[in-house]
Amino acid sequence: MNLAQQGYCWMRAELLNGGAFSGGRVSLNTLVAQSGLGRTPVRDAVNRLAAEGLLELVDRSGITVRVPGTEELREMVELREAIEPYAAEQAATRIDYVQAARLRRLCREMRGVARAIRDAQFSDEAAHQRMRALDWAFHSLILDAAGNQRLCRIVEDQHLLLHKIRYPSRYTVHHLARTLLEHWRIGQALARGDAAAARLWMWRHARRGGHAMLASSDENRKAREAKDNEE
Repeated sequence: MNLAQQGYCWMRAELLNGGAFSGGRVSLNTLVAQSGLGRTPVRDAVNRLAAEGLLELVDRSGITVRVPGTEELREMVELREAIEPYAAEQAATRIDYVQAARLRRLCREMRGVARAIRDAQFSDEAAHQRMRALDWAFHSLILDAAGNQRLCRIVEDQHLLLHKIRYPSRYTVHHLARTLLEHWRIGQALARGDAAAARLWMWRHARRGGHAMLASSDENRKAREAKDNEE
């Protein structure tokens, strides 16, 4: 893997885990320093991701994750409702013992993090971030088990953009309970090779999350508009 490809892979990993972009806008110099790579491969990676519609060049030195507009977000949510249930259905016929065991471990770990969030009265930001990372790991594993690399890339790109919206910015008791239940149901269906149940529970999960994300985005938009009007 040459330096240009290393820079691109590093940048995508940072986008997926929050990493360098967790604080919002970041400079090219900061990315170069954090990556340990030269300026040229990092700049090329930024330009490539911008061309793919994942990053936005705010000015000469500012780089941020692009925020999808309202209509684009709605289309992404609808696409997720179509793609991820299909991926779960395919995964149910292809998942192996190691992958199924990994799903069970992720579910157990999510339960532990959920207790930590609850015990901290929902104020532990590190625990919230850990829960979001585990959630993506769960979905990513199912996509891998489905065995369709193009499908994986589409969903991963969506996740990169939706991460900017950061729904939920804070988990609630209800959201935690529903997420844990749905993940457990999906995992159980996959483990026993029940494609129909895996598809159904993933559809319910994607639909609930998508509708909540649209509502969250609409609330954020209204808040921004109110703030602009006050100014």
